[in-house]
Amino acid sequence: PFQVGSIPSEWQNLTKMRNLALSQCGITGPLQGSIFQKMTELTTLWLDDNLIYGPLPNEIGELSNLRFLVLKDNILTGTIPEIYFENLSRLEYFEVFNNILTGSLPAEISKLSRLRYLFVSSNQFIGSLPQSFESLTNLELFYANENQLSGSLPSVYKSLMNMRDLQLRGNQISGVLPPEWSTMIELE
Repeated sequence: PFQVGSIPSEWQNLTKMRNLALSQCGITGPLQGSIFQKMTELTTLWLDDNLIYGPLPNEIGELSNLRFLVLKDNILTGTIPEIYFENLSRLEYFEVFNNILTGSLPAEISKLSRLRYLFVSSNQFIGSLPQSFESLTNLELFYANENQLSGSLPSVYKSLMNMRDLQLRGNQISGVLPPEWSTMIELE
């Protein structure tokens, strides 16, 4: 892998770019949201396994064509901006695994109706699993391991019939497996 340091501000002029994959490129520092403002055609953004720190920029949430967003293995902090759930209606793959994100798992994630893969493990999310996730009927993989989630398993997740893999270990979730989950016939 080559070393980038930071994404050059001049890249904001790459308005026709559709795929940006800078995994393991030694990107350091905060992510400057202004770089992405004009990249309205972007469908894929992979910035994983770098040294990006600080909050998630709101500007990424304005990339309405985005289908794949991978920011795992960085040092991102704060909460997931609400704008991500208002405008990223085409998002299918969302991965923020292994950062320092905090707060509750946003119930608004349920607005991402095309979401198939959701990876939020190894952060510092608290609270219970959102009941609203029942509307994520396309969800196939959901990993929320190693957070500080609590409460019980929502029986309403029975509507997640495409779910193949659900991982919640390393949390403070209690109770029994809901019998309603027997409708999740794709679980492996």
